[in-house]
Amino acid sequence: FDLFQLSPDFLASAKRSQKQYRKMSSASSDDYPEFSLSKGRFDMSTFGGRFSHFSNLIDPRTLMPSVFFGMNLEKAREVVRTAKKAQGGDEAAKAEISKYSNKELWTARKIKESAVHPDTDEIIPQPFRMAGFVPYGTPVVAGMILTSHSYLGTIVFQILNQSHNAMINYSNRNATAATTLGDLAQGYMGAVGTSVGVALALERLIEHLPSTIAPSTRNLITKLVPFPAVATANIANLVLMRRRELVDGIEVTLPDGTVVGKSAAAAKQAIFETGITRVALPVPLFFLPPLIMSSLEKNILKNASRAVTVSANVGIVAGVFALGLPAALALFDQYGTIKVEKLEDSLRAKLEKMGVNASELTYNKGL
Repeated sequence: FDLFQLSPDFLASAKRSQKQYRKMSSASSDDYPEFSLSKGRFDMSTFGGRFSHFSNLIDPRTLMPSVFFGMNLEKAREVVRTAKKAQGGDEAAKAEISKYSNKELWTARKIKESAVHPDTDEIIPQPFRMAGFVPYGTPVVAGMILTSHSYLGTIVFQILNQSHNAMINYSNRNATAATTLGDLAQGYMGAVGTSVGVALALERLIEHLPSTIAPSTRNLITKLVPFPAVATANIANLVLMRRRELVDGIEVTLPDGTVVGKSAAAAKQAIFETGITRVALPVPLFFLPPLIMSSLEKNILKNASRAVTVSANVGIVAGVFALGLPAALALFDQYGTIKVEKLEDSLRAKLEKMGVNASELTYNKGL
């Protein structure tokens, strides 16, 4: 999974980036709110705020924080732990945390949250972090588009894509609901079978299109095949992997983080919202690159070599991916809310027994 080759040019560029970052850190941090572990840096009640939040979360530079931010993951986790103690009143922690600027504290939290699961506190492997989605997923997505005219290419890249997706889904799941290896296997097999089956069926249909359709139009339609295949597979994977949550429920909490219990109603809402996100994500990813490339191949890239065409395709996919991913994730907040009146009777009774007069509870939707 070692995606990055640390050439001298890359290291020199990274060092310049690190110096620029440190220079910025020492400057005014007016664009950063006062550091908090309970509140986010951005306004999560708006799409723009959520887009900024998820763009920050998927920043690929966090895969190499020592190079780009001058702080490794373990140091970031240590800083966040110290900040938590300081906010709890620990005087020694307060003295230690005062050594860091407001921006450095937010950077430590960013690095930590990009790599550590919020429920289990376990480090997520790089390829399966949200920050690794674009750099590790772009070659696979480009491969699906470029080989959509080939049965073998379709099968290979659909399997690779669903393998990557399955591990990202599992690594970023709501871990308060148990997910067994059987659930993971069923979700994976269901997604692979669905994506390959839909893609091959559509390719067969395209082969029987009327001969009056222009070759360029037929080629464009062929390149759009991955979208319905991936969108359908995403839903199949989601439902198969998280179906237990619909029965067992997921944890719902008070605003202060106190766990009230598990709710199947909250799970249903979380899975529905996640499903919309999973369908929205492939829309720009599998529509825009083929449309853009189709136009370029008729003009600028008309006589270009295969290498240039492939490079352009990969570059366009990466750019669209980098913008489309946070836009899809921003449709809903990762931490959703559910009205108390929609909860199960047992949970409402528990709230009354606790003497809590809350109108909404919070849950981790998953990504």
